[in-house]
Amino acid sequence: MRIFLKLFFLILVLTQGYALTQSYGNRGSDIFYKGLEAHQNKDFQRAFRYFENACNLNEGQACFNVGFLYFEGKIVKQDYKQAIKYYQKGCDLDSKEGCFNLALLYEEGEKVKQSYKEAVKYYQKGCDLDESQSCVNLGILYQNGKGVKQDYKQALKYYQKGCALGSSVGCREFERVQKQLSHSSNKK
Repeated sequence: MRIFLKLFFLILVLTQGYALTQSYGNRGSDIFYKGLEAHQNKDFQRAFRYFENACNLNEGQACFNVGFLYFEGKIVKQDYKQAIKYYQKGCDLDSKEGCFNLALLYEEGEKVKQSYKEAVKYYQKGCDLDESQSCVNLGILYQNGKGVKQDYKQALKYYQKGCALGSSVGCREFERVQKQLSHSSNKK
């Protein structure tokens, strides 16, 4: 999971245009953008301070980044409680990545008490915010009946949305489950 979280952050940093396209012009996003610049220039302590300040100004993506940096523990002292707190704040401020990481922690029981119901809640919000992997993971939970009543139609719905958002896993699972359902209905 750590590799995925790390990769997710690096992808986010490489696509720094996010801050400009989402909410450029407000103070929080301006500071967030400075944090991305500092990170690209390998001034990690400065980047952390910018992200923390932007989060204090309710820039959700900055909160996610602060959470990630606490989770990793390479720039600041590792602190899982702080990481979860910032992921939560990021999610509350519509950071789809904050919602996804929080859901993943709850699903796997990493550094929090394992809870599929909480995972469903945060994957749902991430999916509503068009985070493809949140949709796919929500589909998996529906397919397996974890945290929700097992429901293949709901699983298909979320796999299809994940696919539409660019997840090859979502496309593959949508096709697989759809074939399973049509095969089982042909047997009846």
